[in-house]
Amino acid sequence: MKKCYMQRKGYTITELLGIGSYGRVYKVQSIPASNGVSSETLAVKCVERHLLAQRKSAEDGLINEIGILKMLKHPNIVGLKDFSWDDKYIYLVLEYCTLGDLSKVLAKHHRLNEEITGHFLRQVASALCFLRNYNISHFDLKPQNILLTCNPQVTLKLADFGFATVISSEGFMKGYRGTPLYMAPEMLVHHIFTPKADLWSVGVMLYECLVGVTPFAADSIITMAARLRNVRHVHLPEVPISKECGDLLSKLLQVDPVERIDFKDFFFHPFVNIQQLSGDAALKKGSAKIAGKAVRAQRAHLTDDVRCDALKNILPFSGRVGTQTGVAGLPTYAFGCLKEAEKLNLLIPNSNNVHKDVSMERLWADSPQIQACLTLVTFADSLAAEGKLATAIEKYDLIILSSQMVLSRSIDTSSEKRNLLKEHIRQWVSKRDAIRYRLDHTSDPTENSEKDDTASSSAARCASRNHECTVM
Repeated sequence: MKKCYMQRKGYTITELLGIGSYGRVYKVQSIPASNGVSSETLAVKCVERHLLAQRKSAEDGLINEIGILKMLKHPNIVGLKDFSWDDKYIYLVLEYCTLGDLSKVLAKHHRLNEEITGHFLRQVASALCFLRNYNISHFDLKPQNILLTCNPQVTLKLADFGFATVISSEGFMKGYRGTPLYMAPEMLVHHIFTPKADLWSVGVMLYECLVGVTPFAADSIITMAARLRNVRHVHLPEVPISKECGDLLSKLLQVDPVERIDFKDFFFHPFVNIQQLSGDAALKKGSAKIAGKAVRAQRAHLTDDVRCDALKNILPFSGRVGTQTGVAGLPTYAFGCLKEAEKLNLLIPNSNNVHKDVSMERLWADSPQIQACLTLVTFADSLAAEGKLATAIEKYDLIILSSQMVLSRSIDTSSEKRNLLKEHIRQWVSKRDAIRYRLDHTSDPTENSEKDDTASSSAARCASRNHECTVM
């Protein structure tokens, strides 16, 4: 089945990248398309469904990861190109990162100098800033989940969003999430935590990059929890670091989350200062682009939610207005629309995800297949909006087939659930047929390919896996 999927999608497996608890990850090469689109190197995660079904938390985590990745597009977050499933596997097609993960870099170099560490940290901060704009917390930040690619500068990308959660800055959760070595003390000891748990994990990784070891390594979770329970102050590493770096490290590794640095102060701390990542020119260009979208939207009399969707892209830079960068503030119209959007409550995470019917999610919460279909609907609609009509039709065919199979097996299910599912299947069939009509009546049906942005960086060099790349 796995080979059939690869062949149907036009992928050739070139290498086994890794083996996990629920499947394998392969490096694949796409076959050049007849329309001139060149071959592409990708990573395909093949998750075995029978193993996934044995742990509902793992199943929920995968659905969660797909749902988050398909709506996030950022140069420092690994891109989800496609996903699908058959009887045996669930397939996630991801962008391939040529240099592996940060743990491999640390294993090779033991530790990194402050300059390179700072550059890496700014990219992680840029991704976290983007996530916080959607009220998303990662909750499993560690070197293994930070991938590196070279194009030709080294770019970091956050990966593995299985534990990620939508939670406001003031919200809190109970239980465990993530990897003990990078887990915040409040989570490990008291089993209650806030989004600031991610900042502790960042502090542990920063320490590890500079020193070569984590600050609280232990033989067991119990030993580690005991150490953290008795710690009041984390000693700075005995390596030469700047005053700014030491200040940030001490503020990140505050055992008490109340005393820990908050996200805003982290993003604009002198050692992080994510302004350095994109530069003034990029901000000017981004502001002009967003302002242009806003003006065009106004002229076209588009609805507020469409205007706000365009404006959301500028949020990672909004904190820079008024700083000493010499960059003009946001154009008056764009800034006004942003404020208006906040008042209208249109920037709340998933507010535009109206395709996921609340009743369906509630009544069919016990069906992973239907939950996956609801996630795939949003993905298919985004493909259609991008003009990728043939792929969108393929996704809707899969949605309709899978939901019909669930319906045929749910004889004992309540009539309310069955009727709701039937209604959604009818809607999905209508959507698919409408997209097919668009495809049949489009003069140029060629699907557009997306070009990912790359992070800007300055000069330094790093050799990894026989690649020579610019790091800074």
